[in-house]
Amino acid sequence: MDKTGGPRGQLAVHPAVGQFILDNAASDKRSGLDAAQKVLLDAKAATSWPTGYSLYVKNGYMGVPSCPKANQDHVLRCLEASLHHMRCICAKDVPSCGLRPDLQGPSTTKHKVSMVYASAIPVKAYLNAGNLDVPFQEEVGRLVIVSQYFGALRLAYEAAKPGTKQKIFLMPLGGGVFNNRAEVILGALGTALDLLAQHLKVDPAARTASPRSSSSWCQRPPQWPRPPQLQPPHLLHPLISQPQLRPLPRLPRLCPTVPCRTRRWRVRSRPQ
Repeated sequence: MDKTGGPRGQLAVHPAVGQFILDNAASDKRSGLDAAQKVLLDAKAATSWPTGYSLYVKNGYMGVPSCPKANQDHVLRCLEASLHHMRCICAKDVPSCGLRPDLQGPSTTKHKVSMVYASAIPVKAYLNAGNLDVPFQEEVGRLVIVSQYFGALRLAYEAAKPGTKQKIFLMPLGGGVFNNRAEVILGALGTALDLLAQHLKVDPAARTASPRSSSSWCQRPPQWPRPPQLQPPHLLHPLISQPQLRPLPRLPRLCPTVPCRTRRWRVRSRPQ
């Protein structure tokens, strides 16, 4: 069983959300949910996009083919200018009635959470294993991570009641087998926090120590890189608008544009 952060987060909540994503994700066999589709279409439509070069998504993985050095800056600038089209695939008010942390039985908790599904690109792995230009792959990946962190933070900001604090748990996007370096992931998070502070006039803080530590909240560490040339995404918005969605299991509101149909779900404990 995959015990990394993403799967463990999904196992902790109602299974209907994960099943909906699996049923409706874009793949070679069908059209469907694709967070980066509009980003890539808009970037490739730019006049400065290199002819014959193509970033692409295949079964949920973004492919970054080898790119001539002379064209890399054009690709990155076009991609950066299109980040505001990144779609946040999210679910609101999901019951935390999945499995316990030990995975041995159902959880007894009653609270609800909001979930954002996001991903990074694999660096020198999976469909990008043959591209040895790691710095270029990492920069494409950094831009993708920035847009998704910013989208999740923006959603949390909008959901918070005025004058209250919003608790957010962010997973390190792209670590592990995707080979994104920790400094790249942290740098992308730092950039997203800066964008949130600059354009929504809020003062985000980052937890850097144990939750029990009284000094665990601090401002964004100054060593996190912040590329000055990065333009802010135009306040990303989480609309699931693709057609041909399969029926949605019984689930608290996922998105107002998606009809909710019923299906019974039960979380059963393992036999002793």
